[in-house]
Amino acid sequence: MIEVSIERPAAPRAISNIVARPPRPFASSRPGRRLRAISRDRTGAYARAVIPRGRVTDLAVDATLRSAASRGPDPRVVRRIRVLRSDLRQKVRVRRAGCSILFVVDASGSMRICQRMVEAKTAVLSLLADAYRKRDRVGLVAFRGEGAEVVLPLTGSMDLARRRLEVLPSGGRTPLSEGLRVGRELLEHERVRRPDSRCLMMVLSDGKVNTSPGGDPERETLLQADAIRRGGIPLLFLDTDTTWEDPGIGMKLAQLAGGRYLGVGDLDARGMIEVVDRTGWAR
Repeated sequence: MIEVSIERPAAPRAISNIVARPPRPFASSRPGRRLRAISRDRTGAYARAVIPRGRVTDLAVDATLRSAASRGPDPRVVRRIRVLRSDLRQKVRVRRAGCSILFVVDASGSMRICQRMVEAKTAVLSLLADAYRKRDRVGLVAFRGEGAEVVLPLTGSMDLARRRLEVLPSGGRTPLSEGLRVGRELLEHERVRRPDSRCLMMVLSDGKVNTSPGGDPERETLLQADAIRRGGIPLLFLDTDTTWEDPGIGMKLAQLAGGRYLGVGDLDARGMIEVVDRTGWAR
């Protein structure tokens, strides 16, 4: 019989300035600025003007008049500028790009060693709280036993996130490939529903894979990592492993996924948060 338990997280830690963003090339070129996306309607700040490819739906009057004035006044009408269709310019508006941050958390039995699950839950809860303050959407996928489940769909509700995380059980084996698959599919669906949203995946695990649907845990995990890379989903792997004589596959996974790897095995929740805060991935 597999032992399953529920570890309650501590209160969320204060975070200095966590602003989740994907790594280059998606990052803003100006430090400290939130990501911005081109608006698909007439909302957002007017950023620049362009020559329209079709019908003008949001006229940039200033740029249009500058184009017309560059030819000089109409000789047939004193002191009048003639505006031609070729002078028309379309406004390009930008708005803050929302982030959809998905936490993929290892809830297997190995995470109970040295209260790793308590610290991991506390760190995740703190990062969730910070993302909520930025009005980002957050979600949670947990994997243990023989599969993975969406514990928290991508949402803006912090209360729901807290309740789901607090009662998340741990125990059983480590089907990391299933956690990555479910997380990737959830973010792919989110991209379809919210094209302007930046999708990010943060994985917390010791990387000790020991089960998978096809019977080859390491190979199937790395195949999922490759699918994440091909899908262009930024990934950060927080390795909670404390037994470095027998390391998991976290570093190999992160490299194959084209993401970032951070070893946080001997850190508590506050230490994990500080490490994430110091990386370019999350500033």
